[in-house]
Amino acid sequence: MKPIKSIEELEFPGSIGNMAFKSISMNEFINALNKNGWHEGSHTKRYHFFHSLVERGTMFGIATPNDLARALRDGYTLPTKNGYLKRVCRGGACLVIYNGNEFITLCHAKDEG
Repeated sequence: MKPIKSIEELEFPGSIGNMAFKSISMNEFINALNKNGWHEGSHTKRYHFFHSLVERGTMFGIATPNDLARALRDGYTLPTKNGYLKRVCRGGACLVIYNGNEFITLCHAKDEG
């Protein structure tokens, strides 16, 4: 079992770190997350976090796994209404919702319900 890195310590060494999410397979990204002790949320739609990165990441300047790591490192964490946590990133423009070491979604801050 891999030790779980804090959200500020996520790293994506090797070529995958600088590859665009649109050119990475889900399995490649999931494996990279697992190396950090993190994974996709088990109670969400299958691979929802990865799909949210592919679909919405670039609008927040998050086009690669290394962009994601930098955004998370520069953000701050707050609780949500449902008991999850939200990492406020990119100057408050986007949120990364997570629970423990499970990523749930990436969304625009104005879309938080």
